[in-house]
Amino acid sequence: MASESQLSNIFIVEDSKGRREIILDGSVYSIGRDPKCDIRLSSQFVSRHHATLVQLPKDDNTFYYRIVEAI
Repeated sequence: MASESQLSNIFIVEDSKGRREIILDGSVYSIGRDPKCDIRLSSQFVSRHHATLVQLPKDDNTFYYRIVEAI
């Protein structure tokens, strides 16, 4: 469990199932409708394997997340 002094990264999903907050504690997440995806979206406009969320480093030893669309 993270201490109170650590900040969490939260990915917020809003779809036909409502609003969910997902705490990001990993470096790669699959996004899509497929039940095997790490982050499942419920929408007819989302493909089974829609995108990947990737953690990338910054110069100051912190990081950020980028969404990479599946091709």
